[in-house]
Amino acid sequence: MKLTYTIMPDFAWAYGWLTRGDPESRTGVGSCWSIDNFRELGFHVTGKLERDFESWQETFEIAPFNGFVDLDWPHYHARGIDLARRLKAELGDGVRIIYEKPCEDRNRLQRERREVLADGSVMDQPSREEINCAADQQLAERVALRKAMPPLSESEWCDQFIRLFPQSPRMDGA
Repeated sequence: MKLTYTIMPDFAWAYGWLTRGDPESRTGVGSCWSIDNFRELGFHVTGKLERDFESWQETFEIAPFNGFVDLDWPHYHARGIDLARRLKAELGDGVRIIYEKPCEDRNRLQRERREVLADGSVMDQPSREEINCAADQQLAERVALRKAMPPLSESEWCDQFIRLFPQSPRMDGA
């Protein structure tokens, strides 16, 4: 299963988020994951790139002290995309790299999520809102399907529920 690493600044020095599987699910950006953790998976990340990410993140960490007034968001995002490109070059095709704007940027909905491709180009991705709406639509379709089914025994109902909602914990403890 391919890894997806989302670069999105947050507070407490968190800027990298790892998911295994579909990043367009409703699970959010993933688990906080430091770049140096990639070494444990056999990837090589240079110390220079790691320090450059820390410097970029520091800009975000100090911005709230003046209400983000002095943060030049377009320049900040350009630096972030550049770092994402460098990380993609170091990690290669084994990891999908997504750059996502933080909620603190008032213009985050303009090109909110972008994927960095192997050639360094950047491709727009669905926004968080689009992902959540799609998940809501899928849920509505599942509920409508369930409502259209004939009455079921408890055992049949449990089997259907597990088939329709595979992420849900099983009721029979299995």
